[in-house]
Amino acid sequence: MKLDEKLVSLRKEKGLTQIKVAEELNVSRQAISRWESGVAVPSTENLRFLGELYSVPIDYLINEEFERPIQVEAANGENRKNKNWAAWLCCILIVVVAAVIIGVIVARRGPEKVDFNEVEREDWNDADTDDIPIEW
Repeated sequence: MKLDEKLVSLRKEKGLTQIKVAEELNVSRQAISRWESGVAVPSTENLRFLGELYSVPIDYLINEEFERPIQVEAANGENRKNKNWAAWLCCILIVVVAAVIIGVIVARRGPEKVDFNEVEREDWNDADTDDIPIEW
């Protein structure tokens, strides 16, 4: 892939307009258009800024044999792994805190206790057996 094709592709991947790229690099929109159409080539300094803007090494931009930047993808993959690890850790922490809160609520409520000594004294003639609270 040629430099001009890479510049167009990277700009679109980032969702940027030519005007926005021109503002970031402090050049005219026409300069960006000429680079992307292959009429002109950016200076070394502008190539460095483009690499930073698109998060790719300059070698990727100027070497037609490179299809994808290897270094940047590895770094992005490492960042994704760190973010996934942090997300899992947060989920586990939330589950543990929720379990502790539920345990405290259940422990405070507890079942109703029945004193069987007093049960014998009460009148249970009209009660169903399902209405009698029994704890084992």
